[in-house]
Amino acid sequence: MYLSSLIGQAEWGDLTAGYRERAARLWPTTATPARFGALWSDWELEALCRFALWPSNRAVAPRAYGVDGAGPSFRFNRLGEPVVPALYRASDEALRADVVQTLYGTGAAITLAPLHNYSNAVLAVTRGLEAAFRAPVRTHLFLTHGAGQALRPHTDPQDVLVLQLRGEKSWRIHPPDPETAAFAADTRVDKRDPAAATETILHTGGWLYLPKGLFHRVQNQAPVPSVHLSFTIHPMTWAKLLRESLENATEVSHALNARLPDEDLLARSPEEIGAQVRALLPFVDVAGQSARYYGKYARLGVPVPAAHLVPRAALDAADETTRFAWRTGEVTPGADHSELMLAYRREPLVLVRPLAPVIAALAAAGEFCPPDVALPTPAQRLLLCKFLASVGVLRLVAAGAPPP
Repeated sequence: MYLSSLIGQAEWGDLTAGYRERAARLWPTTATPARFGALWSDWELEALCRFALWPSNRAVAPRAYGVDGAGPSFRFNRLGEPVVPALYRASDEALRADVVQTLYGTGAAITLAPLHNYSNAVLAVTRGLEAAFRAPVRTHLFLTHGAGQALRPHTDPQDVLVLQLRGEKSWRIHPPDPETAAFAADTRVDKRDPAAATETILHTGGWLYLPKGLFHRVQNQAPVPSVHLSFTIHPMTWAKLLRESLENATEVSHALNARLPDEDLLARSPEEIGAQVRALLPFVDVAGQSARYYGKYARLGVPVPAAHLVPRAALDAADETTRFAWRTGEVTPGADHSELMLAYRREPLVLVRPLAPVIAALAAAGEFCPPDVALPTPAQRLLLCKFLASVGVLRLVAAGAPPP
């Protein structure tokens, strides 16, 4: 599934031109508002809360989830202020699904990432963007109730592509501030002229692209919930090139190891400073560090197999009579079945640990209906089957068909 097939070639051409030119692109309305419907269903929020592992920042060791070691993140904000995690996490750090729904229903906004780890439909679009832009991409989902706001006005340190999946969002986008650095993360609203900003409302099926550094304010001013998906694009930059070249230099020369002069360096002549900086240039390994960076994403652009993309309508319509089958030979479980790996994924699907024996039983059963799943309620049994099908672990066999 490619974004170009969802938005059409004219809009796709405008998006790619904006990316090349580092210029914002806005398509706030569309004649086909349901065109992003395959990327999200409302039942997925409960599934993500009940089954996916969302460790708090203090509870998980760093590991290479997605981009630059960024781990999975689930958080609440209310009018730009974070909600205390203890309100919606249990003592073992698991999310309390019922409390999450209550907080969300009373106006708190949810931000979670990376959604592409938990949805093959979103992963397919992400891989298409990675292939087109030749850069790793990370996804964030924002769920904001009526008249709600997830974040304070801010700038982003990466280019951002936003798809409006449900409802609408009001955006105020400021041009680069000529008095500061173009990408300065300056959140002082009083220093920016509102008259110079672009105001737009992104409706269901609309999208926008913002190059990094553009100051913006986002708010749901409508009475209905808003759901939007944000793709952040992470190309190799000169800053990364310089930093990683110096950090990974195999030979440290006298120039690199030399101590800075004791006197004020700024008092020295520009020519002398320039000579010292140029002495470091042999360590800037453009080819090597670029290969090292993109080498971390060996599956960059590898598409999700078509067979692993279950149609959204079929998932939404699944019931207790629907038969599902474990993808035998395609899913590699961890030692206790709390981590599941598929060949085209960079990271395993990490599930809450109490679910491990249930997953092991499903793998052993091969084919089953939701009532065969060892969970407390019929709703949870069906929910788990739909969730595992949406991430490619299960395939949908048929509705009410007997096993072969």
